[in-house]
Amino acid sequence: MVRTRMITEPDGSLIWTRKGPPMRRTNLKHSTYVESLNSLDRSREAIGFREVIDERVNLDEEGNPLMVDGKIIKKVVLGDHYKWLTVGEVLDKVESIAKGLYDMGIRSNDRVVIYAEASPNWFFCSLALAKLGATLVTLYSNLGNSGVMYGINQTKSQYVITTEELKNKLLTFSDKMPNLKNIIYMKSVSSSAKDDGLQSTNDSIKIRSLDETESIGSKMVDHKFQYPKPDDIALIMYTSGTTSLPKAVMITHKQLLANMKSMTVLAEDNNFDLENSTLGSFLPLAHIFGYVFNIYMFINGSRVGFATPFTLLNSSPAHVPGQIGDLRLLNPNAIIVVPLVLERFQKEIYAKLNQRGFLAAPLFTYFMDYKIRWLARGYDTPIINKLICDKISSEFGGRLEWIGCGGAALHSQIQAFSKAALKVKVLNAYGCTETCAGVYSMLADDLTIGNCGTPFEGVYAKLIDWPEGGYTTKDQPNPRGELVVGGDTVANGYFKMPEETDEAFKDENGTRWFFTGDIGEVDRVTGAIKIIDRKKDLSKLANGEYISLGKVESGLRSSRYIENICICTNMFSNQLVALISPNRKVLRELGKSLNKGHMSKAEMCKDEEITQIILDSIKQTGTRADLKDKEIPVRITLTPEEWTPDNNLLTAAFKLKRKNVYEFYSDDIQRMFNSLN
Repeated sequence: MVRTRMITEPDGSLIWTRKGPPMRRTNLKHSTYVESLNSLDRSREAIGFREVIDERVNLDEEGNPLMVDGKIIKKVVLGDHYKWLTVGEVLDKVESIAKGLYDMGIRSNDRVVIYAEASPNWFFCSLALAKLGATLVTLYSNLGNSGVMYGINQTKSQYVITTEELKNKLLTFSDKMPNLKNIIYMKSVSSSAKDDGLQSTNDSIKIRSLDETESIGSKMVDHKFQYPKPDDIALIMYTSGTTSLPKAVMITHKQLLANMKSMTVLAEDNNFDLENSTLGSFLPLAHIFGYVFNIYMFINGSRVGFATPFTLLNSSPAHVPGQIGDLRLLNPNAIIVVPLVLERFQKEIYAKLNQRGFLAAPLFTYFMDYKIRWLARGYDTPIINKLICDKISSEFGGRLEWIGCGGAALHSQIQAFSKAALKVKVLNAYGCTETCAGVYSMLADDLTIGNCGTPFEGVYAKLIDWPEGGYTTKDQPNPRGELVVGGDTVANGYFKMPEETDEAFKDENGTRWFFTGDIGEVDRVTGAIKIIDRKKDLSKLANGEYISLGKVESGLRSSRYIENICICTNMFSNQLVALISPNRKVLRELGKSLNKGHMSKAEMCKDEEITQIILDSIKQTGTRADLKDKEIPVRITLTPEEWTPDNNLLTAAFKLKRKNVYEFYSDDIQRMFNSLN
């Protein structure tokens, strides 16, 4: 199917938009999604979760608390099945929470922060705030103290909804947040989260549990809440802030609804049976992709089962021995991920293969390469599926049909591998917070790899020249340039940042445009776009040639040894070096195989033999990822420190803060370049 229409502007520039049948479903034919809630079937199962029975701190090989993505991982004892709430039970809870929050003083257009991990309660509170007409402000649960203070103080939020554990953290610096007056917390089963003797540094703060808030609301008389207006700000969501302070994107109810409608049209194009779908939900709800998709699936009749990245599979780190992973119990047919998750799936598969002997991984790679070649031609490999892929698929519940991937660049090798090994359709998509999540997506039956598909319904896209990087719309065989997105899903701008808003957003002839900073290449025939670069990621070598740092890092992160990587350049050198945060588990296995298991992580990172083995592996990974010789680093440094949002080397969305990493490891970078000279 060709799903693009090309419009030629009077100045000769081209705009791509969607062509095809309009939305047929009636669920979202309202002025806001909040109004759609009343038309849902109250009897169907909607929201699922596993009960948390107990939690305790998980220790690593050296006796320290195990950290993943900057978060202490606990061993969690979970219920052995999913519990399900019907739509009616969900909406009754939402109504009670809304009335309880109203009792605390929250009114229309008040700004309320949710600072917590994704959970059913997070979801219920977000719907309750929408019902009140309040503005939801999202903060990632792994933000450091300075990031939390920045978000609460910038928005002058008087109310914070959080967890019991994070409530205790907030209270230690509450005197630095003068506007904070109320904390509503979700109770925890973990004894480490409870500290009844903890006192706020600000005596004026009122603290109430979410359970109590809901109980108070359930006993109140019915209250007729006014629906929010389409142009009311529904959401203030913070972007990652890879190069500067995080920017808070202002999104209206109209923009949210427009995005959900466009995704519904995409589902109809793909013949997805939403009423009989189950979504495995584990992305942070403070991420625009996770936030919008959960509401969209709930309204369109799907079941949404909540999970966590640390209990997703049987082998996930937070499980007690013998406990079954979330996906095995949930049996979803759809999950939404960011590329980092697919990279970790691949590493987990190879980690298990390497435990079976030295032949297992190469044989598996051979069969996957074979399958990938036939999938690209429109064929399947039933024997390989039966012998290999069915076993992998069972780890994900055995019913998984499609994976939606967005939020960052997905390397084509990871996409092809995931499609083959997991026996699923991988729909690569493109969007950002400023466009209210996805604005481009592949169709499910697209056989190509590496593109982000075509525009959503109601989305307009164009490319503009970027001569400094060597990209123009006159390039052959396809036009290239900075991607600019327009339409009803484009946000109002950045909260209290007028200069940044004026720089990134423009209004032309009734259409609002966002300048993404991403470099795209549009296929002249199909209109499908590939994201081939990013303006901020280009670095010039001594010979004047540009290197795309993000592209190289994306290609090399599939190495089993790499947890994270930062490519470094020098204006006086034509070669690259790299800082590598190694995968803790794989590094430990390598050390043991070399009779160096007695070494600490820091000692292994300095060991020349270990470093050389990992460098050789990275060169092989780069070759498989079709990187040129000049794009493969010739020196590496293994860093013993975890890269986390807490130490300010990653954003809360786990994107690299390149400037901070360069400063933190400036001596190591200089040493590597000196060794080249």
